[in-house]
Amino acid sequence: MPAGGWRGWAGPVLVTLIAAVLRLVDLGRPNAIAFDETYYVKDGLSLLLFGYERGSVDGADKIILDTGGGASGLTSIFKPDASFVVHPPVGKWVIASGEQVFGVTPFGWRIAVAILGILSVLAVARIVRRLTRSNLIGTLAGFFLAIDGLAIVMSRTALLDNSLMFFVILAFGALLLDRDRTRARLAKFGETTSVLGPALWWRPWRLVAGVCLGLACGVKWSGLYFVVAFGSVDRPVGRRKSANDRRENAVSRDDRARCDPGIPVDRWCCSCCLCGDVDGLVPVQRRLGPYLGGGRHVIVQLDTRAVAQPLALPRRSLEFPYRT
Repeated sequence: MPAGGWRGWAGPVLVTLIAAVLRLVDLGRPNAIAFDETYYVKDGLSLLLFGYERGSVDGADKIILDTGGGASGLTSIFKPDASFVVHPPVGKWVIASGEQVFGVTPFGWRIAVAILGILSVLAVARIVRRLTRSNLIGTLAGFFLAIDGLAIVMSRTALLDNSLMFFVILAFGALLLDRDRTRARLAKFGETTSVLGPALWWRPWRLVAGVCLGLACGVKWSGLYFVVAFGSVDRPVGRRKSANDRRENAVSRDDRARCDPGIPVDRWCCSCCLCGDVDGLVPVQRRLGPYLGGGRHVIVQLDTRAVAQPLALPRRSLEFPYRT
């Protein structure tokens, strides 16, 4: 990883401040309900007043603007019937939170979305920094999002898309932290003497990613696309790459050439260890698995730096499956 501490945060925080200036200055302008704000401003207000989305009377937008921010005096703009709901409520609750704190004004219904847009810049800068292992590239990524015209407009408008983007970015960042945490634990596996291998079932960042993806789906159903995309990309091969690369590299041509095909298995120049998850293991394991049998998956490890408990193997010879 690049230099941490304040140097890892200075650039992202700086571009986040730039994003804040571009998104918060004069946020209440225009003093109007713009574009699809006509749906989400009233839906958010209806959630605050009634707990669900109600339909509104004709001219409700003008009444909201003329009232000047008092939510309690706007109950008359809603019909008793529920409105036709297109999207789930999470994004509308985000807008409603601003209306609750700052009133039903242009600034009030836009502020929460703007804050999520600002935090998205910080998240992108830190995520790209971790991906590229470069403070400079991470800062540049955050800067480009901070000054992007579309990102600025979407952050200054009370729509759902910015909330969806924010939760998806957080989910990706959580999966990235899970990947690095899991790789670090797998790297320690090479130094442990445990015959069971690393325990990977407690993965809190994966739970965080699941919560964020759930919130994304709670903003718009299009969040399901990201559930599918992240689920298809996040395969065990990626999280085991570092550990498996060392094992693959250990089985070099010289190692193969030095192995005598007639040597008994229990005295062969390798160490064996148990592992419950065998997807993506080195080819040596897949070749020797049928010979060793016994219903147990065995990893043949030529890298002697990774010490593991030896298995009691039957005294029989086999032909080493590699050809040099």
